Amino acid sequence: MTDENVANLRRFFREVDRDGRRFAWEPRGAWPDELVHDLCGELDLTHAVDPFRQTPVTTGLAYFRIGRAGERRSYSDQELRRLSDLASRFEIVYAMFNNMPRVGDAERFQAILDSRG
Repeated sequence: MTDENVANLRRFFREVDRDGRRFAWEPRGAWPDELVHDLCGELDLTHAVDPFRQTPVTTGLAYFRIGRAGERRSYSDQELRRLSDLASRFEIVYAMFNNMPRVGDAERFQAILDSRG
């Protein structure tokens, strides 16, 4: 994170034609939570995170990118229940499983959400 990065981020999101779309931003590297929170509020962004590694600093809508590309591990039911608990704090949640067994994990996560009503 540098002052130049912040200036570029501000310029891009102030100038881009959103056409009614909401944007999610997943900062990479060392971005202080307070700065991420402030920039997301200022620029109307959703803080995208891997919720097993970081807690989102925005509210309302959540975008979870779960796992890392090429990661071969599968999430346990206990982990998916914790994810469901976190998801319940948001009005709308988008969850993208980025691990290799993503379909099975996503289906089990959906079943946990459905069982909780």
